[in-house]
Amino acid sequence: MRLHFSISRSGGTFGGVIVHYELYFTPTNEKAQDGGDFSQATNLSVRFERGERTQYIAITPRVDNEPEVGKTYTIRLVRVTGGSSGLTDYWLN
Repeated sequence: MRLHFSISRSGGTFGGVIVHYELYFTPTNEKAQDGGDFSQATNLSVRFERGERTQYIAITPRVDNEPEVGKTYTIRLVRVTGGSSGLTDYWLN
């Protein structure tokens, strides 16, 4: 099973950019680690080419025998590299 999300940008699409994101447990604010509840939870990024407004990410939870009662997670967009100064906003859907 994979969880799919879209990331959109506004304020200009000049130049390619890379959006880096991280997974956190809520409400403890603890950063998720590779091999825990997700197959990959670190060094996550998505690339927007020039002119692209929307990109998609897929997160793969690991299947284990531990109860997942009450666990929630947050995807945080933590940094953007590249692009132009006209780039203003990113949001996760």
